[in-house]
Amino acid sequence: MEDGKFPWTTALEEHLRAAVKAYRLLRRLQGRLILRFYGLVHLPISSSQPLHPISNYIPCLIIEYIQGVRMGSLKPGVDIPRPEAEALADLVMDTFRTMKAEKFVPGPY
Repeated sequence: MEDGKFPWTTALEEHLRAAVKAYRLLRRLQGRLILRFYGLVHLPISSSQPLHPISNYIPCLIIEYIQGVRMGSLKPGVDIPRPEAEALADLVMDTFRTMKAEKFVPGPY
């Protein structure tokens, strides 16, 4: 620990800043092609006295929750009809094309 910071805090802060920036840059896509981003909050970990101020809370991104099955667990032609899987793949590609048109460059995720 140097300068009163834990080693992981700088990397975590950079990651969160990059994610917030990405959601703000892609605001027009939220709710259509990507999850809605509601904000960054700091949630308390405990009501007792922390050992160090940095350990008193945890930063969290608040994003939309969508009920359903993870796309990675689906098997095209088995769990989902192939035409529907292809339509989803087209939507993903459209999202990437839109991101490119918006000149969005992914950060260090």
